[in-house]
Amino acid sequence: MRKQYKGEMMERQYKGESASPGIVKGRVKVIYNSNDLRKIKPGDIIVAYYVPPSYFPVLLKAKGVITEQSGILAHGAILARELGIPAVTGVKNVMRELKDDIEVIINGNEGIVISISERDHLED
Repeated sequence: MRKQYKGEMMERQYKGESASPGIVKGRVKVIYNSNDLRKIKPGDIIVAYYVPPSYFPVLLKAKGVITEQSGILAHGAILARELGIPAVTGVKNVMRELKDDIEVIINGNEGIVISISERDHLED
C-alpha cells in the first residue's frame, strides 16, 4: 500500500531545504531556460535549477518554487519569502524526475516535495 500525506496518495517524496514556509498543491512547470517562462500560468509551481532575477514576473503568478540548486539565501528563495509562496531549494535530481503538469505538494515548512499519483486521483 502506498503512503499517504494529508490524505493524498504519494508517488514519490523529495527532500530539500526549507526556503519559504507554507504548504501548497499544484501542477509543476519545469523551466530549463528563459524561453520556458511562457509556459507558466497562474497557480503553477515553478521547478528550475535556480531562479535568477529575470524570473521575477513569473514568480508573481506562481503558487510555489522548487529548485535543484541554491539555498535559503538565493535570489529565488528570498523572492518566494517576500511574495509569501512556499519554496524548497536544493532538491537533488528534481529537474530530471519531475515533468510538466505532474501534481505535487510543496511543504516549505519541512523542505519536502511530494509527487502525487495521477492514477490514484482518477480512481477516487
